[in-house]
Amino acid sequence: MNEIFAQFGYGEIAGIAERVLDRYQSNIEDGTKDEYDALIQAMDDELIYTADQWEIMKYYCTPQDADLTEAFMQFETDLMQCIMDERKDT
Repeated sequence: MNEIFAQFGYGEIAGIAERVLDRYQSNIEDGTKDEYDALIQAMDDELIYTADQWEIMKYYCTPQDADLTEAFMQFETDLMQCIMDERKDT
């Protein structure tokens, strides 16, 4: 997915995004009709490790404004943009 690298670059966050989007695709293939539900389930399933959560925090927050919920919401928005961009490319 070139959209991932365009959105996130080539750091650790790109690998996390790729894993979440792979799970998202699996959820869609397994019959989840709602794309938002498929993405949220993928995030819930993939983002269980503290190291991944810290990477998301580092990408979206500074120490002064650290907020995991806000960081996850921004990550979700960026992932959905990747999904929409990929759809445009096909």
